Amino acid sequence: MAWLHTLIMVGGGLYLCWMGYQMLRGALKKEAVSAPAPQVELAKSGRSFLKGLLTNLANPKAIIYFGSVFSLFVGDNVGTTERWGIFALIIVETLAWFTVVASLFALPQMRRGYQRLAKWIDGFAGALFAGFGIHLIISR
Repeated sequence: MAWLHTLIMVGGGLYLCWMGYQMLRGALKKEAVSAPAPQVELAKSGRSFLKGLLTNLANPKAIIYFGSVFSLFVGDNVGTTERWGIFALIIVETLAWFTVVASLFALPQMRRGYQRLAKWIDGFAGALFAGFGIHLIISR
């Protein structure tokens, strides 16, 4: 299984580098004329949660990302109980993260602030993703 671990780490690292590159490229792109902000229709919370969950479960980026993060902490010497514990921790952390993000971005002033700083945030996140990707590749 060591070969699979290496494959996941290198594949995940390459994908993170590619995502970082795409984010950096977008951050450096000249800004087009902005359109007025669309009106947002609020949905019921249960429906929004289910839609977000299904979107993330169907997202290959999320699967590769969490697979590469999981592979950092799970080697051949990690037992089944620890593996399930790490898996549960990732689920709890992800649920907490998306709850915080959704709650913050539900605030109009937060959305306006993000739109104003989006290029800087995307550039920083792109550099961070590329750095994590490089780390995954060289730490195998």
